[in-house]
Amino acid sequence: MDNFRMAYAIQCHKNPEQLNNLVDKISDKDVDIFIHVDKKSSIINFIEKKDNIYFTDKRFKVKWGHSSQFFATVELLKKIHKTGSYDYIHFISGQDYPIKCRDEIKSFFKENYGKQFIQYRPLPNDWPYNGMSRVLVHYPHFLFANEFTRKIMYKYEKLVMKITAFQRNIESLPQLYGGSCWFSITGDCMKYILEFLHKNPDYIKFFQNTHCGDEIFFQTILVNSKYRQHLFNDNMRYIDWSNGGASPKVLLEEDFQKLQNSHKLYARKLDYNMDSNLFEKLNEIV
Repeated sequence: MDNFRMAYAIQCHKNPEQLNNLVDKISDKDVDIFIHVDKKSSIINFIEKKDNIYFTDKRFKVKWGHSSQFFATVELLKKIHKTGSYDYIHFISGQDYPIKCRDEIKSFFKENYGKQFIQYRPLPNDWPYNGMSRVLVHYPHFLFANEFTRKIMYKYEKLVMKITAFQRNIESLPQLYGGSCWFSITGDCMKYILEFLHKNPDYIKFFQNTHCGDEIFFQTILVNSKYRQHLFNDNMRYIDWSNGGASPKVLLEEDFQKLQNSHKLYARKLDYNMDSNLFEKLNEIV
């Protein structure tokens, strides 16, 4: 396939030096980069401006677990669709990093063209409350404001999950699927998602008051679509969940050998301020 074009969709909120380094590593002649900067952050002033970098027309104040996370992703989709035509779109955060070189990444997606690299599994699953609290509980937006209100949110969630009468009716939803919100999909698949959302505004409305709905929103659309047979249940991201909890381990220099030996294409998550040595080692191989 000649002129194989790819787009990177990046959500970020901190570490502009790390972000600029990431952009340098993934940039190529047939690659455009689209960035959503958290509206609460001022790092946009420190991001290098280049011809292949585009910023979203709209910025959201992104809060962990809040619907603002998938709204930012949808905004990136819209910007990409408006800008050009791409064979693949890769959703990453500003704290992700390639662990394979540009040519190897490009060759992988050319050889596997048509596959959608997204993790998914049906709900209920082994998440807390089988993952169902994320949609059965109606979460008011103020509960995502800060650490204090989040503590209230978890008590509220526990109460609602005990009393069926307080729970939301989800009969109008298709079979639910969940997984990582970082994935790689084809341009045609991206267009399908945008068309689906345009035709189904109630779907968006329902997810506005979910908790960590960004890990269900896209999977549910795609697994219930014509793309199901083309889904590859691996997002090709190296993520270490060994610490437990809601966030993955921040990768350090000690993890370099694992990254080098991995068949994955990207790693998450990294922090330049915690360990810059890992970046130096990765830069030697990518």
